[in-house]
Amino acid sequence: MLSIPILMGGLAINYCSDTERKNMEAISPYVRIIVNYPLSAIVKTIKSIAKDNDTRNVKNLEQELVV
Repeated sequence: MLSIPILMGGLAINYCSDTERKNMEAISPYVRIIVNYPLSAIVKTIKSIAKDNDTRNVKNLEQELVV
């Protein structure tokens, strides 16, 4: 099974309550909520996810992902 991280953020997420954010994160273990992050912090988060995630599965699907 392919595990692709999902990052959720933006103004709508910024104005959600903590309970609503926790409910969104509970949808899947791959969902991460980003609240009021500067761009540098988002890049750091993405690098951390990529480092921790097994990207070999994604590389096997590269041909299917080409648009």
